Amino acid sequence: MTEKTNENVDVMEKTETKARSAEDNSSRSKKSAAKSCEAESGNTSDIRKEKQKEKEEAQRLSRPRSGRKNEEARKVLTDNASNEKDAPDKAELQEVYKNAILGMQSVEDLRPLSTDRGFRNLLLKQYGRYAAVAKDVEIYAADRGIELDDPSLFAKGMMKMTTMFNTIKDKSNSKLAEIMVQGINMGIISVTKVINRLSDEHRTNEYADRMLNLMQQNLNEMKLFL
Repeated sequence: MTEKTNENVDVMEKTETKARSAEDNSSRSKKSAAKSCEAESGNTSDIRKEKQKEKEEAQRLSRPRSGRKNEEARKVLTDNASNEKDAPDKAELQEVYKNAILGMQSVEDLRPLSTDRGFRNLLLKQYGRYAAVAKDVEIYAADRGIELDDPSLFAKGMMKMTTMFNTIKDKSNSKLAEIMVQGINMGIISVTKVINRLSDEHRTNEYADRMLNLMQQNLNEMKLFL
């Protein structure tokens, strides 16, 4: 009886061991299958992403480049148009240039008539200011293909004759300063008209502004000798 019982127990234990082993094998198989599914799912997702990237890249490369070039060209043209709108025109530059040249001419006519070193030095300083503006305007115009005209020889000749006539009897600093003041005031009026017109058009001209400030400075200096 005891031996049969022991045999039964052994059989049952072996049966349970086999059952547990089978369950473990089944569990491992399920886990392995799950991991395999996850791996396949992950690989599928990566493949889809890679294909999507390839598709987007192909679309980008197949997009007409002319469209982008046209957009860039339109932007450049717009920028250039804006710059051209704000750029000084020939008439403005010509007016500034004319006044600078005539200012230089006035100094050349009057300086030899003065015997006062201080007054002569002041005229020379003002000559340098006029010359600097004239040179900058010439360079700006040349870079943009704008041809500037010098004041006519007739205008310069008339200025010289008027200066000589007005100083026949009086070559004092006061008289010479008076002649300079008259010429400067004419220039201020001329350039101010240009600036006012530009203001109405919501534009500015740095050369006109610079010329006006220069002439106002020269005017104040000359007034000290009246």
